[in-house]
Amino acid sequence: METALAKIHARFPDRADKIRRQGGFVLKEDLPDIIATDRLMLLLVRCGNGRFMTPADQLDHFMKIVETSKLDYVRDVSLPTIM
Repeated sequence: METALAKIHARFPDRADKIRRQGGFVLKEDLPDIIATDRLMLLLVRCGNGRFMTPADQLDHFMKIVETSKLDYVRDVSLPTIM
């Protein structure tokens, strides 16, 4: 099974290397290349009170829901790993 980082590396090697250096964490500037690689690639979103996974192209939508609710906050976003 191909990892998410390997899929990104096939199209955007510099972006994949950057994400690797970030420890698998995804920044807002990384998102367009991830969506261009696979818009349904799952990203792990960690909040103060829980976590969830969302397709890359829906990340902004769900982050806005969390942040506007004022009931929680987004700690970070990362590529999930397969154990």
